Amino acid sequence: MRATATVLFIASLASTALGAATKFYSDDKCEHEIGKKVYNGFSTGDAPIPKEAVAIKSDSIMDVWYSYQRNDGKNCQGDLILRLDNGKCYNLEKDLGSAGCTRLCVNALGGGECASSPA
Repeated sequence: MRATATVLFIASLASTALGAATKFYSDDKCEHEIGKKVYNGFSTGDAPIPKEAVAIKSDSIMDVWYSYQRNDGKNCQGDLILRLDNGKCYNLEKDLGSAGCTRLCVNALGGGECASSPA
């Protein structure tokens, strides 16, 4: 019983430690956060950028965020714009040409398929 509890505890810590997020900001210096999309553990997915966002910043310990042209309210749509660097503040208009969505992909063999598949 204790072994199971220990394994579950360690797994929950790893899940939190391996989390990834895209944060949305109302200013171009990424100082005033207005929202974020977080994926914990080994999950991946899309993060539509709110219309009021001026800039974004992404972070991920193991995986990679990409930006896309637009979203349908839930999923990314359009062409891939750029692979996002961890911790870098991107101005949506100047740096990304008005990106509308970010997508978290696994940074491993097969991860390129996630990024290159049509959004």
